[in-house]
Amino acid sequence: MRSLRDCFVDSMARHGDRKAITFLRGGNAESEISYRELDLDSNRMANTCLGLGVAKGDRVILFFPKSMIFVAAHLALQKIGAVAVPLNPGFKPSEMEYFIEDAKAQLVLSGSEHQAMIKEIDPSLSNLVIDTQESYQNLDFFRSASEDLPPVEIGPDDPGIIIYTSGTTGKPKGAVLTQKNLVHDAKNVIKIWEITESDVLCHALPLFHVHRLCFPLHTSL
Repeated sequence: MRSLRDCFVDSMARHGDRKAITFLRGGNAESEISYRELDLDSNRMANTCLGLGVAKGDRVILFFPKSMIFVAAHLALQKIGAVAVPLNPGFKPSEMEYFIEDAKAQLVLSGSEHQAMIKEIDPSLSNLVIDTQESYQNLDFFRSASEDLPPVEIGPDDPGIIIYTSGTTGKPKGAVLTQKNLVHDAKNVIKIWEITESDVLCHALPLFHVHRLCFPLHTSL
């Protein structure tokens, strides 16, 4: 497999209508989605991002709480060769100003609670605002977009994610993880943890952290 996109396309072809994710909120199952549904939704989300000017290699900040739309957006960016930059939704305006400038982001996907912050930091920056408190099935801002994606070549050395360090000795630095890094990480975890297709992984940690994003999420998809 050359990329995360290739891995997911293979999973979708093999599992199709099988449940991919159950999202819990408040201890209850709020949303369930199959591999096929996630494939189509991430295609729609990818076309939504393309319509906002995102192209291969562009950095897109994911700045909202853990949610189903976070997963769909992350997968969408991988499908078009854009670079996901997941950030802690608890960051303060001064911190976000640094990350936006350093990442040279083309687009910020944020929760509605951060709309004013992003606008104040950079009024010219494209910001797609998402109500993450709304249930996933009721989010309709991207569902009218096409399910068909234009072809894009994504190689193993292309960047997939930028994860910022904690910055304990200075300003946080963006660490670039290539598609090769992400695929190998997932395969190694599957091997070491002895994960099988019949296993169900419980993901209880934030998605902006590299371990939580690359291991439980990528391995399950």
